[in-house]
Amino acid sequence: FRGEVPFHEVYFNGLVRDARGEKMSKTRGNVIDPIDVIDQYGADAVRFTLAILAVPGTEIPLAPDRMAGYRTFVNKIWNASRFVLMKIPAGEQPALPPRARLGLAERWILSRVNQVSRQVKEALEQYRFDEAANQLYHFVWHEFCDWYVEFSKLSLPAGEDGEENPPARWVLVEVLGRLLRLLHPFMPFVTEELWQKLPPPRDSIMVSAFPEFRKREVDEKAEEKMKLLIQVITKIRNIRAETRIDPSRKVFLLMKVEGKAERRLLEEQEKAVLRLTRAAELTFTDQFETDLVAARGGLPGIEFAIPLAGILDIDAERGRLSREKEKVETDLKNTFRKLNNDGFLNNAPPEIVAKVQKEHRQLIERRTRLEENLKQLVP
Repeated sequence: FRGEVPFHEVYFNGLVRDARGEKMSKTRGNVIDPIDVIDQYGADAVRFTLAILAVPGTEIPLAPDRMAGYRTFVNKIWNASRFVLMKIPAGEQPALPPRARLGLAERWILSRVNQVSRQVKEALEQYRFDEAANQLYHFVWHEFCDWYVEFSKLSLPAGEDGEENPPARWVLVEVLGRLLRLLHPFMPFVTEELWQKLPPPRDSIMVSAFPEFRKREVDEKAEEKMKLLIQVITKIRNIRAETRIDPSRKVFLLMKVEGKAERRLLEEQEKAVLRLTRAAELTFTDQFETDLVAARGGLPGIEFAIPLAGILDIDAERGRLSREKEKVETDLKNTFRKLNNDGFLNNAPPEIVAKVQKEHRQLIERRTRLEENLKQLVP
């Protein structure tokens, strides 16, 4: 109508198939009606599912459980945004504080959102919508929500030492604002709704500037320190879970750290370690007592122990672990028998063989952990 070429570049995605990878047809009765799934899962979740599955050169298996999973992701973004909005005093205009006031977690999340902004932009420029969506999914869920939001709670609402406007408050607003703009091409509706709630009053997110990479905010040292801190906290949480310590039970934590820099970091971040591992007290030591009965674990150069006296019935726990080890041994014999059976290896579908091999490896790892846990229960 205008006498002009409408498009200079056109992107073709793979054929959208059903959950089994079969072509949709009315005869088979496996047609997925876009209107139906939008009503069920929401337009943003459906769009994000299609984008993250659109790997170049492959077809798209549109499974309902994937859309349900990304609907949960949309809910995660909504709930994290509500948390941020609840922490903003009415009428205040957010502004990033000077770098000197930023804590380790703040420097880390600003550095990470910068890296992700660059990666997402590069992926979009190359039409790798799947890569861009993947980067955003993992960063939003596993870094911003799972870690930074939790770290920010250590200084909100009053702030450290009674500070009225802790840096974490405005870093939350800043990072959330960038994330909403990065997510907007994939989730236009929820991002617009949340964008309009952020202070100060603003125009549509559609006309806002796409986040640019800011080299000055990159902090590799902060990223290295936070990586270690997250590993330590995760390892201690895993020990609690494996030992079946009541999640609400406060424990005492012993830690032996070889490196001076690592020990200094963990001493500086003691409050975060205590809060995020539900520990009542953290004691650094050069040597564990030889008769200490404790759940133990560690990382290269770092060992930690949770004394179990008064927390668990040691005899009952030893019995439970022994029974579990016996079951693992039985399951291992079954997988070993299959993997040493030429008939199974030659006739079973490759994916079934791979599944049994994976199960066998996991059982060996589980047996090793159980043996280590049993040793820890002997004074």
